[in-house]
Amino acid sequence: MRERLTYANVMSTLAVFLLLGGGAVAATKIGSKDIAKNAIKSKHIKKGQVKKADIKANAVNSKRVADGSLTAADMVAEEPVHVIGAPGEPTFRNGGDGDCVWYDVSTSPEVDGWAPVGFRKDRFGYVHLSGVFAGDDAPDGDGQCGGPADTLDDLHAFTLPPGYQPAKTAVFPVGNGSVMIVGAGGAVMPTGTLEPGAIMVTDPTFGVGGDAITFPAAGTVPARKSGARTAPAQVTSDALPGILEDFGL
Repeated sequence: MRERLTYANVMSTLAVFLLLGGGAVAATKIGSKDIAKNAIKSKHIKKGQVKKADIKANAVNSKRVADGSLTAADMVAEEPVHVIGAPGEPTFRNGGDGDCVWYDVSTSPEVDGWAPVGFRKDRFGYVHLSGVFAGDDAPDGDGQCGGPADTLDDLHAFTLPPGYQPAKTAVFPVGNGSVMIVGAGGAVMPTGTLEPGAIMVTDPTFGVGGDAITFPAAGTVPARKSGARTAPAQVTSDALPGILEDFGL
């Protein structure tokens, strides 16, 4: 017997179509609140689909990274050394009036293969000095480094730029003398004012090896956890005012 198309047939077919179509629309509106906690695991996510923008800031910490899984390529690249006297970099000073000329010992004909005088900041925010620098007596001014008339100017080797200065003025024992690096706020001394980042040396003609000097730049929070990097011991001028006597101040 030939089946006839009836109103009931049409309506039932339409109802099925709408039901299925409505379900598809609803599926596109499922939000995070509709998914049980921990229901979606790594095996459910297509490889390469989770991007940096999908990860909450600071969500991935050391506890979530397997030991030995990170390589140098995963780290922020270390910046190159800023060489004193190079184009666009700080320059050596001359005592203010040409009587104490500071220079890079690696440029002397008597030495070979020494690192140039410079500075850099590592990926942890610590500043490292490098090279050996010294001052020589010159004919202008009073003709000598460390003369009584201009001690501050003569002992000032060069100046670190903003971003590479310590938060507070610090003094580092180096060899038989000391090196003072003025903090980001500058320093007022009995005989004058020192600009932020000024590197002061007790004995210009003796020479200073900068490789032993490391400190956190202003704004850097020193890491204290086990295995983290820390700066070597340093003496702040406000904690030990008597050390300024080494500078004749």
